[in-house]
Amino acid sequence: MGWALAALLVLSVGMPEAQAQGAPAVSVPGEFGRVDGDQQAVMRGGFEVAPYVGSYDARGHFVTLGDTRAADLVLRLGGGLRVGVEALQVHAEAALPLAYRALAGEQVAPWVGPIEGLVGVRWTLLDDLRLGLDSALRASWVPTVELYARLGVPVWRGQRGVAVGGGAALLEAGAWEPGGGARLAKYISYRDVVSWSLEGAFALARSTEGGAGVRGGASLRSVVTWTRVHSMTLSYGALGEVALRGAVYQDEQTQAATGPALAVRVGGFVSYALAYPYWEISAQLSSDWVGPRGAYNLPYVGPRVGVSLQRAFF
Repeated sequence: MGWALAALLVLSVGMPEAQAQGAPAVSVPGEFGRVDGDQQAVMRGGFEVAPYVGSYDARGHFVTLGDTRAADLVLRLGGGLRVGVEALQVHAEAALPLAYRALAGEQVAPWVGPIEGLVGVRWTLLDDLRLGLDSALRASWVPTVELYARLGVPVWRGQRGVAVGGGAALLEAGAWEPGGGARLAKYISYRDVVSWSLEGAFALARSTEGGAGVRGGASLRSVVTWTRVHSMTLSYGALGEVALRGAVYQDEQTQAATGPALAVRVGGFVSYALAYPYWEISAQLSSDWVGPRGAYNLPYVGPRVGVSLQRAFF
């Protein structure tokens, strides 16, 4: 029944970013529930699967998981709407992670991880004409500029007493985390859009079961995307993400390594309008950097596959 309900939630919620152009686009990571163009509100549901293949130690060396098996499934539901003035919008989402770990051949039943909420506001300072770069029209060189603030909210901190090898990444969740950032997007042609976003946040310290505690810390994330609007119903693109977290995590179960963590991710996405302009389905395939060097202090890395469905309101 729980899985059926989760599937129903996913299928009850999608719409293009380029609505003002009359063409679809894709909501990239960090823009879940973003309202764009002529849209007045959006709802989106989806899931992401991550089968992990290795980890990075504090020196930046990649190590395979060996006999350990690890995977996560995250269900998301969220949306956004304009309030008062056209330039202001609010958005919210909730994430429900389901984790599986089998340590050194020992079977461990899947469990529900921390349920986290996210609420935020977004303000559009400048808006692109979405005509590409026209030397005869100076206004066409103005990009879309947005500022946003958000707050991560711990809804439920997960099952208690579950030992998870390398679980620092899970234990960092479930804390209050204020943050904010900026996003720039530009149509460099009638069909090609590039965007760059930079976001900072700070996870507040909290205690864990047994009194060990997790120390809070700052994080910085940068995402670059390119989107090609192929037709009225189809768009696709690529993304690159770099995330740096300076927090120090401690818990009595994993004794996670201290120090900053660096993550690098690349991938691609595609979006298709099922019933233009109201419904849109999107898929994303990405992977953490996996190699001798390139990241550090990450308990789990590997590919990720995600699918989402969005409904727009006008």
